[in-house]
Amino acid sequence: MDRRVFTTILVCLAILIAWQSLGPRIFPHWFPEVPDADEVMEEVLPEAPDPEPEPVDPLPEVAEDVPTPRPEQIHVLENEKVRAELTTMGAALRSWILKEERFTRTLDGEEQQVDLVFADPRDPLPLATTFEELEWPTDASYEVVEKTDDTVAFRAAAGGVTVDKVFHLPAGQYHIALSIRLSDAGAGPVEVTPRVHMTRTVHEDLRARRGLLNFAIPDLIRPACVVTGDIVRHAHTSEHPSIDLPGEASWAGIDERYFLMSLFEGVPDFEPGEPSRHGASCTLVAPEEHRYDAQLVLEPTRLATDDAKSFRMTAFLGPKFKSELDRYGNDLSEAVDFGILTVLALLLLWVMVFFEGLVSNWGLAIILLTFTVKLVLYPLTDWSMRSMERMRAIQPKMNALKEKLGKDKEKFQIEMMKLYREEKVNPFGGCLPLLLQLPIWIALYRTILSTAELYNAVFIPGWIMDLSSPEPGVIKFLPLAMGVSMYLMQKMTPQPATVDEMQARMQRFMLYFMPPFFTLIMYGLPSGLTLYIFTNNVLSIAQQLWIRKRLEAAREAEASGKKK
Repeated sequence: MDRRVFTTILVCLAILIAWQSLGPRIFPHWFPEVPDADEVMEEVLPEAPDPEPEPVDPLPEVAEDVPTPRPEQIHVLENEKVRAELTTMGAALRSWILKEERFTRTLDGEEQQVDLVFADPRDPLPLATTFEELEWPTDASYEVVEKTDDTVAFRAAAGGVTVDKVFHLPAGQYHIALSIRLSDAGAGPVEVTPRVHMTRTVHEDLRARRGLLNFAIPDLIRPACVVTGDIVRHAHTSEHPSIDLPGEASWAGIDERYFLMSLFEGVPDFEPGEPSRHGASCTLVAPEEHRYDAQLVLEPTRLATDDAKSFRMTAFLGPKFKSELDRYGNDLSEAVDFGILTVLALLLLWVMVFFEGLVSNWGLAIILLTFTVKLVLYPLTDWSMRSMERMRAIQPKMNALKEKLGKDKEKFQIEMMKLYREEKVNPFGGCLPLLLQLPIWIALYRTILSTAELYNAVFIPGWIMDLSSPEPGVIKFLPLAMGVSMYLMQKMTPQPATVDEMQARMQRFMLYFMPPFFTLIMYGLPSGLTLYIFTNNVLSIAQQLWIRKRLEAAREAEASGKKK
């Protein structure tokens, strides 16, 4: 019975993890197909009229329908953490590069710093502004009216509206402040509804799913919005290429596994100023699979003669460090999805961050986390392993009982349970260590795949260079070592006696089948999780041997006392 319960739990866990990591590759037909882009282009991106070629004054008293076309200019703002390129085409982001050494990834066969801007030419660039009532193209031409080391101010006028956009990049932060001022350009009352875009097209290499024995975990990139405290992520479907989310939006943006591009009204919580106001709504657009646009829809504004209206916003584009998102507030931490084991995942993350601060190595931090969990669970695992050892000690009695009763299954079960009671053996005791570890494995798996702390975290240089990804290569030593340790653990676990030959064969089969099967599953999972399971297996084997030695010594001492 003990072996069957143990096997059932392992199979369930393997199926759960395999489905999350391998399901999209094995069952691609279960996922929606990408329709022809022409079917949805018209309703998502209405075609703007061509601008008038005639030259006009940069700031006319009565503007034309679209801003005056000008040659594109690129302006660079840079701090310790990011390098931002701003273009006059749409007064938007052309590039946003994370400068820290760890934030690299391989695209088109080359390792490069992470650039969060990658937009389809048909889509607006991030932080471009459009207006429902005006005929401005998404790449409307702006002029630069002011430039300093950390600030760029743009201006454009058309359709009776003058738009001023001022970008300010503070030192040492992952965000850029955006101020938008709408003013009457002398054409009389006009009403406009600004939409600020956050767009992203998923690079082909981030969608890649390689062979079963050597593949990368694909990024999960979605447009997202937090409305009334709940996050909504939108995936492409032919029936609903876009969704409007009424209500107060805390932020809108592009959520990927380890990075977040988000836009919210107001300022971060750690900056002085008035509390952020969430009067905007949001629209999430996915005209094609892997092509996304999250729009923060600001309040409709009616501009009478000489009127003006200003909006103050913050765009965070950076890694999903849980502590960093908490520091910004405005519900940015909702982008981190720990699943149903959030409390446990947060606790594991806190412990790992603490140990990493001491040893400056995330692999060692995971090993220390394993020791800590083992210490906390020691009373329960000690009781369980003692029960397993008592079961091993009575194996001769159980085998004798089996020979005595032959194939009388019913009587054998009765006598076996009686023997368990007499020897104070719990047949289910061997399952307890696995039952205790199962939620920890799942919580750690979600933590590694939801936060940036372990992104490109090196354990041993030249071997495991990224604990958030599977070990590279076809021959993966860490999963293989984990499989060997799991086999040794199962070998040390006493097998319940049975008179059913078929059941006995099944027990032997599972002993030799489960470790290789689990090893194959771990081939495609983060090496940080594999490291935790391997370390836990080694500690469990050591603990079991230590308990066995102590119990054997106690039995020998007891036997010697009886002889005297």
